[in-house]
Amino acid sequence: GLEQRGFQVTRLNTYTTQPLLRPTPEALALMEETSIATFGSPSAVRAWSKVTPHRPLCACIGGTSQAAAEAEGFTHIFAPERPGISGWAEVTVTAVKSLGGERV
Repeated sequence: GLEQRGFQVTRLNTYTTQPLLRPTPEALALMEETSIATFGSPSAVRAWSKVTPHRPLCACIGGTSQAAAEAEGFTHIFAPERPGISGWAEVTVTAVKSLGGERV
């Protein structure tokens, strides 16, 4: 749409909703040792849940990701009242501090 209106556009694919179907043993070990997971979408929550039963604290970008985390059995969930990057960053800091990480 932007190109059609005269803008020069450079597309950078920095995000995908493709789940990690078969993590390496190293990746799985990291996931299972993780204290805090952050989720930017419900699909990210579901992808995590399909790979490991580990349910660390999680920081979600908003309410839909929070609802997905609840449905997948996460019990310690941090989410901002309004979805967005800044709120997501704030709840991530709150999650870290809840584990005793005062210097963030």
